[in-house]
Amino acid sequence: MTRSRRHHYLDWLRIGAFALLILYHAARAFFPGDPWHISDPIGSAWLRDAMDLIARWRLPLLFFISGIGTWYIVSRRAWPAILSNCLRRLGVPILFGMLVVVAPQVWFERSFNDETSLGFLHWYATEGLAGGPYPDGNISWHHLWYIVYLLVMTLLLLPLCCGSACRC
Repeated sequence: MTRSRRHHYLDWLRIGAFALLILYHAARAFFPGDPWHISDPIGSAWLRDAMDLIARWRLPLLFFISGIGTWYIVSRRAWPAILSNCLRRLGVPILFGMLVVVAPQVWFERSFNDETSLGFLHWYATEGLAGGPYPDGNISWHHLWYIVYLLVMTLLLLPLCCGSACRC
């Protein structure tokens, strides 16, 4: 198999879009009247307005870039390789993120809202993976929804690409 040329401008667009995503989510704690996980009671209206401008095109840009990347993968590989690649590159980070990244966020929110007084490790061992899905329970993918959506859309649309672009 010949290696195709990498499109570095797409990598930089993705990096920029995700940098804005991180900035946006960090700023949400300072949006006045926004029911975020933790919130500054005063907030900053100008920060919210600035982030609202970014939010209008950030997600469409991310989905567009992901679609282009998926198209390049689909056009070069057979569907078993695509499925394996998809589960490895999206499924594993979702599970890791839920267990290692999101769980401390849920614990911090529960602690901030006086819903638990347990330390993180004790909470994680006893309540962290219990109680069902968030917000009633503690199991969530929180802000990993984007990766979950990409995984589901890829799995649903993979059979449609067979016979057109990919070699099935």
